[in-house]
Amino acid sequence: GNLKAPNKMALIYLGEDQLYRSLVLPNPKEAVVYLKMASDQWDDPESQVKLGLIYSEGRENFPVNLNLAIQWFQKATLNDDPRAMYLLANIFLNQNRVGEGLKLLERSSDAGYRQASYKLGTVYWNGDGVSKDPIKARDFFSKAKKMGMNVTAPTEEEIDKAIVELTRESENKYQNFLKMRIRPRRKSEPLENIFVLSLVVFAATIVTGLYAWSKKR
Repeated sequence: GNLKAPNKMALIYLGEDQLYRSLVLPNPKEAVVYLKMASDQWDDPESQVKLGLIYSEGRENFPVNLNLAIQWFQKATLNDDPRAMYLLANIFLNQNRVGEGLKLLERSSDAGYRQASYKLGTVYWNGDGVSKDPIKARDFFSKAKKMGMNVTAPTEEEIDKAIVELTRESENKYQNFLKMRIRPRRKSEPLENIFVLSLVVFAATIVTGLYAWSKKR
């Protein structure tokens, strides 16, 4: 069989083929049959992405079914389709599956999908499910711009201000930790608090180092 044939038929029945639009009435159910044929028989990522969009957004009057959408996007992701990675990542982020979502966004960004780079920038800038990281945000916004995307991003001044504020916040936590170290520990105070504050000290050191490094670049 010809891989393009079922894709072509799917486009015709979706009403997306200009040549046949006036000749064939749209038939979304028939289109889905051909999309599944292309996916199941030829493992075609383009068809898998279309199916994922149909079920994730309720296109063509199909009910939204995120489980099916995830399955189709995952199939396309196995075929290294960067758009599928991006779309699947958005579903995972909305489901608070942040780790999985970020990994997919990074893979998509590495594959050259500029929307994924921009999304990573906004995630780290806003702290959506992660700690705010203006340095990473700046890098991903810059990457999206270099890929040709016209993005709305924070200015360098805003990014520098955010880095300073983050550094100051970490330093304040460090000073509070030092104050706690010099006072006797109450019997009721759990040792876990000391461990947590030790992590804060470590984080403050890292943030300060990153800020200094970013200014040298």
